[in-house]
Amino acid sequence: MRTANKIVMALVLLTAVGHAAVADLSIENERVENNVYKFEISIQRTDAWSSDGLGHADFYFSYNDAGLSNSVNVTNLHPAINGNTSYDVSGKINGGLLQVKIVYSDGGGLPWLPALNLAEQICTVEIAVTDGSQNSGIEWDAINTGLLTTDLASIQETYQGSGDIPLPVELAFFLAQYVDGVVDITWRTESEFQNWGFNIYRTIAENDQYERINPSLIQGAGYSTMPRDYRFIDDRIEENTIYLYKLEDVDLAGNTRDYAPVRVQTGGTAVSPVTVYALEQNYPNPFNQGTTIFFTIETAESVQLVIYDLDGRLVKTLADGYFDAGRHAVVWGGLNERGQTVPSGNLFYELKTRGFQQCRKLILLR
Repeated sequence: MRTANKIVMALVLLTAVGHAAVADLSIENERVENNVYKFEISIQRTDAWSSDGLGHADFYFSYNDAGLSNSVNVTNLHPAINGNTSYDVSGKINGGLLQVKIVYSDGGGLPWLPALNLAEQICTVEIAVTDGSQNSGIEWDAINTGLLTTDLASIQETYQGSGDIPLPVELAFFLAQYVDGVVDITWRTESEFQNWGFNIYRTIAENDQYERINPSLIQGAGYSTMPRDYRFIDDRIEENTIYLYKLEDVDLAGNTRDYAPVRVQTGGTAVSPVTVYALEQNYPNPFNQGTTIFFTIETAESVQLVIYDLDGRLVKTLADGYFDAGRHAVVWGGLNERGQTVPSGNLFYELKTRGFQQCRKLILLR
């Protein structure tokens, strides 16, 4: 994934007595994680302010609504703001622009005076990726962006740069299963942007020393808005062994991204016909970035695998279609049906077939 240069916006805050208080704002660490575009907004005070601290603030950005959703999450607030009754922080799409808003009021909490000559992160902005073939389109909007000090001083602004980065591979699934003495690894992408290719890494369970098992890069599609299917056979395995497999994608600039691993247990003989149905505990659990859910079905048939919250509301449909008989694995990255990040908590996942139904609990930790 190619990352844009750091963006710096110089702010001149004019106080009531005419003293120019200067600060640098920056967009930092633009990235995509689990199909969610993220960046940090940071501030660095570069001289003395006559006011008590930061007051109202509106950060506006243009964005590409063809590649990003219309739902904005603001997380990882600065400790001086998080839980402070004098500050309220929110994010939304407003008039076709991405807006992050800080409202200051005398709610009993102390005003936040950013550190002198030290960049401090204000917050993380998160937006789900809806089309991986698009760029993010994130750029400062000079007309609408503005900050005030706690004494409501006006603001003069200058800025430079762009936060636009390509949105990378959108992975539909990554599966691995033991069959006929080999491990069959398959995955599908819904779209690809600047994707050079893939690597497969393997380790023995409980051993974090991953090693690449493909002799050369598995070529990607480069640019694609259509689903693409891939396959790799691992025939260099030991019987009666638990393996973890991890997929890595590589963009045209050489940047890499890893996906959550899947777990496979090999047998002493080739797979015999399946005679049971089973829904296994997800792995890892608890999890943060992603988890894998394994299930086994006796015959080829339609399968539905869904995530519910504690109130029984649908969070995410992971599978709803025809599967062959055997053991299968589905990866969930912690996003809901609208592509939004699901908050921490206990959730249920349920497997349904024509004649079988089972439910288990998983734990998501942010």
